Amino acid sequence: MTNMEVMLLMMLALFPVIDGLLDKYWRSTKQTEYIKTAVMLWLVCGFLLFCWQHNTLTITRLPPMLPDGVKSYLAGALLIGIMGYIGYVVHVIKRTETVRNHVAQALSQGGEAMHAMLPQSGKDYALFVLVVSVSAGICEALIFRWYLYGLISEHFHWSFALVLSSIAFGLWHAYLGWQHIIKTMLVGALLCGVFLYVESLLVVIVLHILLDVYAGTLAYAVQRYTKAPCIDVASEHHS
Repeated sequence: MTNMEVMLLMMLALFPVIDGLLDKYWRSTKQTEYIKTAVMLWLVCGFLLFCWQHNTLTITRLPPMLPDGVKSYLAGALLIGIMGYIGYVVHVIKRTETVRNHVAQALSQGGEAMHAMLPQSGKDYALFVLVVSVSAGICEALIFRWYLYGLISEHFHWSFALVLSSIAFGLWHAYLGWQHIIKTMLVGALLCGVFLYVESLLVVIVLHILLDVYAGTLAYAVQRYTKAPCIDVASEHHS
């Protein structure tokens, strides 16, 4: 293992610590937090790609971007189905007050950090989708599904690599609160499982983006179609 790769692993380990310190000592607007989150992700991912380009990583090969054969149709159907479901949920939230109240109540139980992460205004939503969701989808797929899983699987069984990389993924989201770490670990395991099955980096990137977009869309739709907002969002807290 090269010195560059050791530095990369240190960055991965220190990321949630630095994120927590910034959350504690630097509070800004929601939109600034979105940009800060994206910048931090791209700094780590950029260094990862720099190391890979200069052949300083244990992992030397990028996985295919697109799946082959039947898997491509299954992946396409899954992604189209999720997009359709998001549209359907927005339609139901718009039409049904009971559903709006139920979704708002569920979101209100997510904790202050989760509330602060989710968009309220149209500009919040656009930045959340185009900056946060896209950045997280690309960067975290490369960091956790490609690099970290690949590095661990070089030395251990694939199932152990899946579990350990998913635990690291969950810990990266510790700013959401400890109650969300296990949920995020399970999401990480799901994304890694899909990645291993379809053998496509692009599919898992788009899937991750859609999952984030789904969460943001729920919050924004409730705010937009409710006369009096149901969610008390701490917009000055960490996203």
